[in-house]
Amino acid sequence: MKTKQIRIFLIALIALFGLIIFILSAQNAESSNGLSDKVLVWLRVITWKDIAEKSYRYYTYVGVIRQLAHFSLYAVSAVPVFLLIYTYKEKIMTVYFLTIGFVGLYAVIDEFHQLFVSGRSFQIFDMVTDLFGALCASSVMAFVTFITNVIYNEHSNEKV
Repeated sequence: MKTKQIRIFLIALIALFGLIIFILSAQNAESSNGLSDKVLVWLRVITWKDIAEKSYRYYTYVGVIRQLAHFSLYAVSAVPVFLLIYTYKEKIMTVYFLTIGFVGLYAVIDEFHQLFVSGRSFQIFDMVTDLFGALCASSVMAFVTFITNVIYNEHSNEKV
């Protein structure tokens, strides 16, 4: 694939992830909690653990599920952002910080958007979790890119 086609594909992926995040954030509190409850019911089926609704353990699990969702969505979203920026700049640390900045800005906008959704609010902890997801994914991408470049450069410098 040519660079232009790759960029278009990555932009489409970024837009898709942004749309998914926007749709999830646009759910009112009841719908959002219902989604977390469905995940918890699914986990109960897999683990065979019974968790009484409205118990401390129930709220703990729901909180963990919600934070894992934030972390995962923003970690996955950071990958195409990293790759897109890398097609323009080859300095890994520049790409790394631009990726975290872009995804972090989207996290702030997402939390601000929730101020206008019934039963939702701006949560600093969610924003930090989003940023941590982007940070972890960007770190892995930067490491893999660095190692790949080192291996590629070693092989291209070998004398035949």
